[in-house]
Amino acid sequence: MNLILLEKNDRQVRLKPNDRRVVHIKEVLRMNVGDYLYVGVEGGSIGKALIKEDDEGGMLLEVDTYWKSPAPLPVHLLVGLPRPQTARRLLREIPSLGVEKITFFLAEKSEPSYRNSKLWSTFEWQQLLREGTEQAFVTHIPEIQHADTLAEAVESLGSRGRLAFDLYEAKAAFYRESVQELKQMTLAFGPEGGWTETEREILREESFKLCTLGPRVMRIETAVIAATSLAASYLERLDKPLVPDR
Repeated sequence: MNLILLEKNDRQVRLKPNDRRVVHIKEVLRMNVGDYLYVGVEGGSIGKALIKEDDEGGMLLEVDTYWKSPAPLPVHLLVGLPRPQTARRLLREIPSLGVEKITFFLAEKSEPSYRNSKLWSTFEWQQLLREGTEQAFVTHIPEIQHADTLAEAVESLGSRGRLAFDLYEAKAAFYRESVQELKQMTLAFGPEGGWTETEREILREESFKLCTLGPRVMRIETAVIAATSLAASYLERLDKPLVPDR
C-alpha cells in the first residue's frame, strides 16, 4: 500500500500490534520508530505520520494531515454483475480510477449465484476496496450499490450524461466530442455475456448513448478501466500533482 488509511482525524493514533497496517509498515515498508510515512484519513486529508512508539501495546503514530485528497471523479459506473474473481479485480482497481459510485446489477446474462459468493456475503469486498484505495494514494472509498435488474439500477440516476458500451449496436465511438459538454457521467457496462435486446431497449428509453471503445472485444475489467480513464481525461481531471508543494 502507498498510503496508510486511518479511520479518524486524530493527532495521535495507536494501532494494535496485529493490525494489518502495522504488519505492512514493519515487514513491507521496513519502517521503525522515528520514521515518517504517508497517511490519510478516510474521506479526508492526506499527510505524514511519525512513528513515535512500537511495543507490545501497539504502534503509536503522530499524525499531521495537511493537503486534500483528490476529489472523486464525477462518474457513476453501472456494471453487470460479473464472476466473483472478475469482481475482485474490479474492486481492487476501481479506487485508482477515482469514481464516486459503482452499482452492480444482475443483468439478464449474469449468473444469479454470483450474488451468493463469499465476496459479497462477507466483508471481503470492503477490504478489497480499502486496499485499492490505499494503493491509489487517495482517501475516497467508492460507494458500492447493488440492483436486481438494469431497470432498477437506472431508476435513481440523475440527469448526468449517460453512456453505455456495446460493441455490436453502438453508433459512435467514445470520443471527447461526444461528451464535450458533460460535467458528470454514468457509464454502463454489460456482463461478460453482453447486453440482451431487452436491456438495449431499456438503455435507449433511459437516454443512454451506445458507444464503443474500438473494434475489439474487451474483458469487462479492461473496458471499465479504459472507459473510465478516457472519462477522466475528457473531464480534465488528470493534471493534478500527486504530492503538492507544502
